[in-house]
Amino acid sequence: MTGRLLIAVVCLACWTSLAMADVSDPESSDLDQSSGSMPATAADSAGPLSVGIQGRYRLGRWTAVRLAWDRMTVSGGGAANDSWTLQTPDADGVPVRYRVADATQPHWGYVIPTGEAAPLDLFVNDETTPSATTRFPYLGAPAKEPSLVPESMPWVVAIGDPLDVDTIGANELLNREAQLAVCSIQDANDLPDRSLGWSGVDLLMINASGVEVLTQLSESQQNAIVQWVRTEGGNLFLCLGERSKDIIKAAPWLNRLLPQALVDADNVTLNPAALETFTNSQSPLDAFDGIRIPGGGGFALITGRTSRRVAARMAVEYFSGFGHVTVIAADLDTSMFQQWPDRLDLIKRLMPQILDDSTSETNNNQVAGFSDLAGQARSTLDQFSVKRSFGFSVLSLILMGLILLIGPIDYLVINRLVGRPLLGWVTMPLVAILFSVVLVYQARQVPPANSANTDRDPDSSTSASGVDVGNTNSGEAWNHLEITDIDLATRSGRGMSWSVLYSHDGGIFDIDVNASDALKQTTPDIGRFLCRPWGQAGREFGGIQIESDTGLPPYTNQIRIASSPPDDSVSRPMRSELESVGIAPRSSKSFGAGYTFDIATDDEPITVRRRKGSDLLQGDLANPLPVDLLDGMLVYRNWAYRLPTRLPAGGRIERLDELRQENFRWHLTRQKTLESNSDAQPWDGSDFGNLPRVTEMLMFHDVVGGSRYTGLTHGPLGQLDASRWLVDDRCVLIARLADSMTDVSWTPAMTSATKTNKSDSVPEPQRGISMVRVVIPVQSQ
Repeated sequence: MTGRLLIAVVCLACWTSLAMADVSDPESSDLDQSSGSMPATAADSAGPLSVGIQGRYRLGRWTAVRLAWDRMTVSGGGAANDSWTLQTPDADGVPVRYRVADATQPHWGYVIPTGEAAPLDLFVNDETTPSATTRFPYLGAPAKEPSLVPESMPWVVAIGDPLDVDTIGANELLNREAQLAVCSIQDANDLPDRSLGWSGVDLLMINASGVEVLTQLSESQQNAIVQWVRTEGGNLFLCLGERSKDIIKAAPWLNRLLPQALVDADNVTLNPAALETFTNSQSPLDAFDGIRIPGGGGFALITGRTSRRVAARMAVEYFSGFGHVTVIAADLDTSMFQQWPDRLDLIKRLMPQILDDSTSETNNNQVAGFSDLAGQARSTLDQFSVKRSFGFSVLSLILMGLILLIGPIDYLVINRLVGRPLLGWVTMPLVAILFSVVLVYQARQVPPANSANTDRDPDSSTSASGVDVGNTNSGEAWNHLEITDIDLATRSGRGMSWSVLYSHDGGIFDIDVNASDALKQTTPDIGRFLCRPWGQAGREFGGIQIESDTGLPPYTNQIRIASSPPDDSVSRPMRSELESVGIAPRSSKSFGAGYTFDIATDDEPITVRRRKGSDLLQGDLANPLPVDLLDGMLVYRNWAYRLPTRLPAGGRIERLDELRQENFRWHLTRQKTLESNSDAQPWDGSDFGNLPRVTEMLMFHDVVGGSRYTGLTHGPLGQLDASRWLVDDRCVLIARLADSMTDVSWTPAMTSATKTNKSDSVPEPQRGISMVRVVIPVQSQ
């Protein structure tokens, strides 16, 4: 009896691992992290590899890695002209080799850390053994040492005086560290040379104390900051007081982020009464010199007077592309402001979205185990109709039935009823084999949709509707989410593509994401198109950290950088693809792409007129894109104007005031009014079947109240939130696209001799959506 049970346990272990691959558990996905067990220390960043900005980094974001060749001691190499590759695990624990082909800058590489204290290896000249090995720093004290910066903690980089921002939340009596990660830059070499290295930073502060560092920035570092603000939505806090001319001279790249009238403005003597009133200060200030901020642009945060009683704007927020630039007409690093007890309160009031020191915490979703909207989006994209799913309760019943058959039932029937104990050595393996055959048969791929589904609307494509479509016979299926943003004022654009590929039989694939014909029609000038692994281990995505090896081979993220930039470009174009990506049978893989571009400037600028004294728009509106827009709406502040179901390329709406209007916040919350009652639809964090609704929340989370409505944070994909765009001087055109802006392709990895014969045919996504947001300037009538 004991021997038969032992053999049964071995059989259970064989087929249980196969059956558990099809369990419909939202947490058992492609976000398992193999990060090792050895913790990293601050000293780990002091080797030949310098991680992030002064050792700080975020999970799932591009992170700069600087290689100090002069400190390298490798056999047969170590020179600046050697080729080198960085390797770190992805969100599934599979090693990824990031290879940057950039002969003009041999000291910088970029990787995506996906786990705390994840290993980081350096390979020189394609050697099989690493020349240097280190780990990303663990989560320590980001305010004072190299550390992982959690999503809930703001990350500030200060070129100059940090203005006491590094003391927010600190308490010596309670032995509590500051609640912000602040990097005070004293050496320009600490800053990355590409905007990718800034992707995790929340705020950049510049004041007169950093003039020396500003003069040391290379052209690539300057372009990186400009692109981070304009195309990636970065935030810049700029102090332009008595030494404003020195700052502008040391950083001429600020001309691309600020109005020319502000750059050429002269200094005046300002009355400090407006600052004292703004902060409710009881400590008086003396008059100080600051720049004369011109009117007619930006949003005035503080309005005061000069010493001659002339009205003057003292703090203004400007919109530069998708980013924000806050300018204050004072040198807050001078001794007068250093002794002013309300200086920190002034800065916090000017930047409340970032420097808010409240400690509100959201609970993890009890069903799926994630705490962020990114986790719900991942779970929504990781649903495939070709995959047979079994609930955990079903597997439990199967296990209990097998135990009963090979245990008590086998014993009672064979020993007691038949009286042939030796016959049990035959019946027990037969029962185990029978169960295994049944489970393997049930785990087969779901057959393609038959002709019975012909009642589907033929015009409703998957990418436009966000619903499931038919299956394929190839064994692979995929889901897709895409958001493209265009700013007509700066003629710049950006986009994010997120895809999840499911493989029934598994295999090794070359994955690539390129610009589609729709994007090429919109712009011929694409600056960056980087395909990358997606996701991270942790509660934001609902991932689980494991310490075992996945058994899948390493794959390569090949990054290619152009040798010289095109005309009028702020950075050199970049391309990348994923090579030899392994996918286990009956599992999925997340990958994405980020792209930036500039649109043509030949056409006349498109603007929308606002009726004087109201929030209503009037006049006409033309489709600014060469593609059709579906189910669009024009959003201005909290009003949404419903556009026709299809607005063709070049189409025009003659009168905006004739369109149906609705409350935009009510639209997002599905709020309905019946007689005197008004009810909003609660947010369901366990709903993984409504991709369009999840996409809406990704794009305008703060409009509905943020985590107070959804119960989830918005960290890893927070740059997609366009709630701050809904201001007086701009409106947002939102629509679905009939054709995606990106072309996703995957092919079985082959040798170089047979790659020319591979097929590029890719089935339609089972579930997908492509959205576009166009920022249009608004002029008052």
